[in-house]
Amino acid sequence: MTSASKKSFLIFASLVSLVMFIIGYYIAPTHDYLGYFKHWDLVLSGGDPWARIHGANAYGPAHNLFAFIYAINIQGPKLIFIASWLFIGWYTLYKLIEKSNMQRFEIGLLFFIWFLNPLFLVGMLAYGFNDAFVALLMFWGLILATQAPQKMKQGVSLLAIAFVTKLYPLFLLPFLTREKRTIKNNVLLFLGVVVSVYLVAYLIWGSSVFYPFGKANGRDPAMFSLMAFVFNSYFPFGQVTAEIVILLGNLFILVSMGYVFYQLLKGRFAVHTALLLGFTFLFMFYKVGNFQFYISYFAVFLFWVLLEFQSDTPNRKAFYAVVLFALWFGVMAGLVYPLTGRMQGEYEWLREVIGLPTFVFQLIIVVFLIKNSTIKAKIEA
Repeated sequence: MTSASKKSFLIFASLVSLVMFIIGYYIAPTHDYLGYFKHWDLVLSGGDPWARIHGANAYGPAHNLFAFIYAINIQGPKLIFIASWLFIGWYTLYKLIEKSNMQRFEIGLLFFIWFLNPLFLVGMLAYGFNDAFVALLMFWGLILATQAPQKMKQGVSLLAIAFVTKLYPLFLLPFLTREKRTIKNNVLLFLGVVVSVYLVAYLIWGSSVFYPFGKANGRDPAMFSLMAFVFNSYFPFGQVTAEIVILLGNLFILVSMGYVFYQLLKGRFAVHTALLLGFTFLFMFYKVGNFQFYISYFAVFLFWVLLEFQSDTPNRKAFYAVVLFALWFGVMAGLVYPLTGRMQGEYEWLREVIGLPTFVFQLIIVVFLIKNSTIKAKIEA
């Protein structure tokens, strides 16, 4: 791109962001965002935010802080979530057009899957998922931790704050570096931040602060998980076998992440590849496949893109595999989900089968990530 075209593209992205921001403000609260109100009302009234044991609150104590913004304007937290999503996309595009080996068509694809993807248009503007804020903490934490060694502590601290909002950022922690001493320091810092936050939360609300840990583990399989497919009537081997497979899924998470960690320590995976690969393995086998979790997954993907396309030979197969996955996700989560009454009634069967093709997409991504890393390792050797 010429300097003028780069500037024009960024201005266009900024205008699109502004329009999306305004639209999101005027869309009435619904879905998860409406559910957050019960949580925040309890915080503001001096009650226990986790008192509604049968409610939808599976969030950490950091989520409580949004109650004070909600008290000023009920759309305030949603605007923060939308702004988080928009900033991740805008920053990525800005960095890529300044210096990268990415083609104009590929930059256009990234713009489409981030700003115009139905997953964003519905999941953020209407449903107001708080995962976008978690995604921003993860995205910026990874940038700090991996691109500026002197800022590793700030990066790990951001991941810890993301963890005390939602639990899944924990799974990025092992892959931030291949230096064993730094890994140890990262774990200690991460635990220090988490324990400090939970200690304060415990003094305010008591043992209820630990409720999200139990809920995360006790949930039934959700639609975008392979385990949801295994656990339904289409699976031919019965309920008992399905439960065994879910247990095996947890084992597969540990084994696959152990494999990625080992290869990282041996120098066979770049840090950014290990981060995306480990996170892909997590979502492949984790039983709770709620589609809002993937907001953070695609943020990790953009982080991977930023680093991968600084290379002379970027892994374009993995790039296009994730882009196709994002398009699939946008159609199923952003269009099919709301247009079928959230896959209820006569469309209930969609919830029971959608996890299988989702798993296949993820498997393809894993294959391309590992294969490319293996080839690069042989060339460097």
